[in-house]
Amino acid sequence: MTGDKDGSVYIVQTQMQHQTIQEAASSSPIPPPPYPKMSAQQRPLDDYDEDLRPAVLEGHRAEVAAGNDWNTVEYQCWIREDGARNQQKSVEKSDAFRYVPDVVKRHPDRGNIDLATVKPKGAEAGPRIPCIFFIHGGIRIGSNRFVGLEREGSKWAKWLNAMTVSVEYGLAPDKKATEQLDNCYDALRHVFAQIKRGAAPFENVDVNKVIVYGASAGGGLALSLAIKWKNEQPNQALRGLFIEAGMLDDRDNTASCKQFKNTPMFNCTLKHLGWAAALGEDRAGKLKESDVKHWEAPAHAEADDLRRMPPTYMFVGSADPLCDENKRMARLLEEANVDVEARIWRGAFHGFFAAVPNAEISIQAVRDGLGWMKRILGVELGEAGYNKMELTRLPKLETYISHTAT
Repeated sequence: MTGDKDGSVYIVQTQMQHQTIQEAASSSPIPPPPYPKMSAQQRPLDDYDEDLRPAVLEGHRAEVAAGNDWNTVEYQCWIREDGARNQQKSVEKSDAFRYVPDVVKRHPDRGNIDLATVKPKGAEAGPRIPCIFFIHGGIRIGSNRFVGLEREGSKWAKWLNAMTVSVEYGLAPDKKATEQLDNCYDALRHVFAQIKRGAAPFENVDVNKVIVYGASAGGGLALSLAIKWKNEQPNQALRGLFIEAGMLDDRDNTASCKQFKNTPMFNCTLKHLGWAAALGEDRAGKLKESDVKHWEAPAHAEADDLRRMPPTYMFVGSADPLCDENKRMARLLEEANVDVEARIWRGAFHGFFAAVPNAEISIQAVRDGLGWMKRILGVELGEAGYNKMELTRLPKLETYISHTAT
């Protein structure tokens, strides 16, 4: 079944008399420095949810402060490295879970893979618990296994009583897309093997309740990993796949990518930087005669490649350059007769729920995603998310897709 509120996922174009980001920043109570105008700031502020607009303006100020450096690999790596250091300290000191480092040992020619695992305290003594295999974002060029881990790991420990394993898959351009995927695959094989052995820190984990979760660039890797896993490990199915605003397509030809080419927060220009690093500048973004495979950029998959995929949940904002490629993938999964739930949140930018966690739209999105995970894992803790009737009445939800495999 498919339900589209107001008929379309595409961003509704506002008329030009509405205030642009540049104009709003210039008239805000805290005046920004007199930076030159950038084309990025001419998007109407009405594109964004009202509760998210202050964050958009702050993103604008950060972007123009960086000037021409903003859309460079070096600058984007630098700001992510700084954040990653702080998040590693937070994970190591958190009282919300027990942190244990782990490593996948491989041949010296290939190098080992570092893992960060976080587990609910006291979980070893109770019933078997689920495991979330987490693949971080960062445009494939930045961040590390600690980014997002405290936020998500603590949430999943509390509401799902689940262990989280975050993989250090390696960054482009040193690690190209195929090697990043292979590293995720080897790490997931390691996790399953350790669960079956009952080895620390995987003791008391349910081998039949493993979900792969990918955020942004990690969402693309998660989708490619799920395709590879169901083909090469048919006797050990994943319980589910969660794609958070997945960076799925190296081609920049969707309507949402063109609309949000140079906007604050995340944009299509930054997306192209990541794909150029992961695939090579000569291969990324070709619309004709592309030799990119679905294990490199999963949007190149066809319906036949997606058959027998695990139940899948996807969400993205309508003010995200990745919006259209995620909706297209949800439709493709539907065509492949996969259990798929997809949500497009009205006026939400990339990473909105982390940037403004107390906004009503963020609360709705997090609650809905947790509800799906609870149902998939058979966990009865707290609120169970929304039913389909409630979804049609949520003012923050622009589009939802729901398909049950037959």
